[in-house]
Amino acid sequence: MGLRVMDEIVSLAVDISRVVCETRAHNGELASQLQRAWCRVATNTGEAQLRRGAKGNNRFDDALGEAKETYAALRYAAACQYADINAELLRRVDGVAAVLYCLARRPQRR
Repeated sequence: MGLRVMDEIVSLAVDISRVVCETRAHNGELASQLQRAWCRVATNTGEAQLRRGAKGNNRFDDALGEAKETYAALRYAAACQYADINAELLRRVDGVAAVLYCLARRPQRR
């Protein structure tokens, strides 16, 4: 059984890819960083689903850090007007981060 947050992560990949494309014309480094960070959110979350104990919690914590990096990069790109980034996109990314926070800090499974 998969995590529902993984469905949201994959769904957001479409919007984040659009932002990456729009941002690349203005700031290639930020676009690449944004793309890598969201990819790591997905891969770390996917890996964490298969891990038990501290390893699983650590992967969720890594995914959380990448989600917060993504959020910061989106806010920066919005402030610089590199891409059309609405409040709903930011809210959804922050929602993923909130779920990952809870998963990273849950009692360890054995």
